[in-house]
Amino acid sequence: MIHKYRVYFKFFTDYGTYQTDWTDVTEFCHMSSIGALQMNLDNTEYDVGVYRNPSFTITMRNDSGYFSDVSEGTSWFHYSRTNTQVKVTFEAEDHCIAGLGTCGYTYASSGPNIIFEGLLSDESMELFLANQTISFPVIGLEALFQQTIVPYGSISPGVTATNFLYTILNQTRITDLLTVSLSNISPNLDLALTPITDFEFKTVKEALDKVLLVTNSVLYINTSREVIVAPRTASTALQKTFYGQASSLGPEDILDIKSIKNGLSRTFNYWTWDSTSIYSEDSTSIARYGYRKKALSETFLSDANKQVSLNALKTEFGNPMMEFEVTTPLTYEILDLTLCGKVAFDYPTPRIPDSTGLPVCGYAVCGTAVIARSMWALTLSSTTYFKIIGRNIDTKKGTVKFKVRAI
Repeated sequence: MIHKYRVYFKFFTDYGTYQTDWTDVTEFCHMSSIGALQMNLDNTEYDVGVYRNPSFTITMRNDSGYFSDVSEGTSWFHYSRTNTQVKVTFEAEDHCIAGLGTCGYTYASSGPNIIFEGLLSDESMELFLANQTISFPVIGLEALFQQTIVPYGSISPGVTATNFLYTILNQTRITDLLTVSLSNISPNLDLALTPITDFEFKTVKEALDKVLLVTNSVLYINTSREVIVAPRTASTALQKTFYGQASSLGPEDILDIKSIKNGLSRTFNYWTWDSTSIYSEDSTSIARYGYRKKALSETFLSDANKQVSLNALKTEFGNPMMEFEVTTPLTYEILDLTLCGKVAFDYPTPRIPDSTGLPVCGYAVCGTAVIARSMWALTLSSTTYFKIIGRNIDTKKGTVKFKVRAI
């Protein structure tokens, strides 16, 4: 199957507003430069609550000068290169056929799917005269949160987390490109925030980092450009089951499983709040793994709400949860999987005869009978569920790598 990618820019007009239509710039783009398109939630070792922006670098052929700065006469940038909108689409195309196709293998094109939307950044742009190319970082639409200041005068002490998040996100610079709706903002803990002096002169990104952590919540932008704030919990419905090479339940779609970890690196069983006597601990986890401390220092919660927050974080991260990365072919079905989506894996372990003799089933003589030998050590049952906490689309290989965490 052929994977077809296209790149589009939406430029500014001379007056600083976006043009109505997208411009297809695929012919100028070095597609091999796009590489991996990433989206992550809590996807770092030894930390939790870290909010990550997807990003990649794009390289354009610039012998025409179309992608030079606004001061150049031939440039397609009329107002600013920074924040020019970028869209990357994917389409699965089979070879042209006439007549019947093979079920499950022949695809009728359903049109391009958007696999990334973001903004051009001029901060670390590089122009290479030797080969007449220009490279730009492309950052996710979440970058708007770093470019917007918290409207401190519009917030009152005691505001709930839901209303606070809605107020700081519902600003023109953000809503020009994203949809912010109160119905889409549902933090896990809707705590009252007081005092609020922590948020004065802060960017929206800085405020989000603080509030999402203490409310045990995540934020992401869906394919409709809607801002979603939700609990860390996985989706109620099972979105997909992946199958290994020895599975008898479905067609194999697992290309690789690696970076398998027991989750201890992000296990915190003793949570404290700086300058207070408030703490929350998991005694069972401490007995097994020792104290694994994590301290918070935010001042915008009352002591009672600080305790509620720590209890929730202790429950979420108090014990190791298996994590690994799974690679699968890029298909339309795979693109439908969302962050925090619930998935399962049927990855059985085949048994083969040992070289010293045939294995036996049922009763056997201790010390004489031979046990069947496993071909590999990992076994995953489809009744054990995981949630997606990271996605990495590799446009060069036509694959998607998901990072998942057990639930």
